[in-house]
Amino acid sequence: MKRIVGWNVKAALHLFLVLIIFTSMTVAFSTSPETTGEQVLGDPSPAPDLVIEGGKHTIQGETMEPPADIVVKKGGVLVLEDSNIIFNHTGYYEHGILLEEGASMELHNSSIVALDNMFYFRVKNSSLTMVDSELRRTHVICENRSQIRIRGSYLWALHCLNETVANVTHSQLCYLFLIDGSTGHVDDCEMIEILLYDDSMVNVSDSTLRFVFYFDEGRANIENCDYEDEIRFKPMMCELDVTVIDTEGQPVAEATVTLTRYGGEPAAFILTDEEGSASFTGLEEGSYTLIVRKEGYEEREIERPLLDETQRETVQIHASSEDRPENERMVLVSVFTVTVLAMIGLLHHIWRRVHGS
Repeated sequence: MKRIVGWNVKAALHLFLVLIIFTSMTVAFSTSPETTGEQVLGDPSPAPDLVIEGGKHTIQGETMEPPADIVVKKGGVLVLEDSNIIFNHTGYYEHGILLEEGASMELHNSSIVALDNMFYFRVKNSSLTMVDSELRRTHVICENRSQIRIRGSYLWALHCLNETVANVTHSQLCYLFLIDGSTGHVDDCEMIEILLYDDSMVNVSDSTLRFVFYFDEGRANIENCDYEDEIRFKPMMCELDVTVIDTEGQPVAEATVTLTRYGGEPAAFILTDEEGSASFTGLEEGSYTLIVRKEGYEEREIERPLLDETQRETVQIHASSEDRPENERMVLVSVFTVTVLAMIGLLHHIWRRVHGS
């Protein structure tokens, strides 16, 4: 009888061990593999250096050199007073500032500059205020009905997309782009060019500038200004090259890539080729949403402003939890089968010991 009890204990331990192994292998095989190599859209971004989660955060009388990005999240307010931010990075548009939806940033007698390369400054349905300040070596891209107020300041280029409203007074602004129904009010400024797209409009008074360019239905009211000429012509056509890859970096063929304009208006769609590539040509400058769909993969949706002639984008898509790859399902079935057979054999052995057969 002692020998039988001993066998029961051993059998229980063996059964417990088998269950642990099966559970561990199931979790391991059902977890998506990590990706390595160059970062692409869809990969987790590196942690920003400074994140404003909510409430008001004031930086006063300081000089900062952040090694990474500055992100102000919804409900957050970042205020710079008599302060300087210096981006000392080597890559072109490698780091910068992002104001997420519902965020705000104010600059008072402050500056943000990059030493060697350009930095990015994106304002997404949020507000930016500049008073007696400067932004150097950057293109400020404002989207989705953002509110921009600039007074007594300097910046190189201001791009206003998707019904953004910009008020600029007593400032130096080299280039002002108004796109997708945006509105600008400019007074007592020194400028080089104003470019109007897609039913946008600007009111300019008591300012000096060289040219006003009209694209599509852009309109301008110009009063008491010194300028050389007004030029109206068709907008510049852009190209977008998209490459779709999976989590292992392999191209995904026959994925549907769709572009929609601001407001959901379809622009174009195309299927990727064997190399996972899709090319769009003849696109007007503006703000687009890029959507990638493929059966068995999770849908990817990315906002993409098109401001240059040609841009390239690599999009990574992940297999959906309902549609694991075939080899992964086969491994899980094999592990389960072996485990069940082992348990049946073990229980049969115990039964024979108990009944003395």
